[in-house]
Amino acid sequence: MLRSVADALISVAFAPQCISCQTVLESPTRSPACDRCWRNLRRYAPPLCARCGAPLPRPDAAHECLASHSALSALRSLGPYEGVLRDLLHALKFDRRRSRAQPRA
Repeated sequence: MLRSVADALISVAFAPQCISCQTVLESPTRSPACDRCWRNLRRYAPPLCARCGAPLPRPDAAHECLASHSALSALRSLGPYEGVLRDLLHALKFDRRRSRAQPRA
């Protein structure tokens, strides 16, 4: 309830825009991107290389994996660095918009 009131007040007073498509956000306290942009965000889908996370054409495909055996090789990208994902990362990194950067337990 309180969040809905805050969203309404912020939307009326400031008319914050989606960081990707620039439409006015209905729920600016929830996300810097609109629901449509979240739905259109391209994500990598399985099969993925178990070592580096690169998309594979099929599960048994040969892959020239460039990842090392370090702890960092376990990190994965959500999707290609373009469009909405790029806009979200830029908002997080350069505009300090932290609404989607919540720590995982």
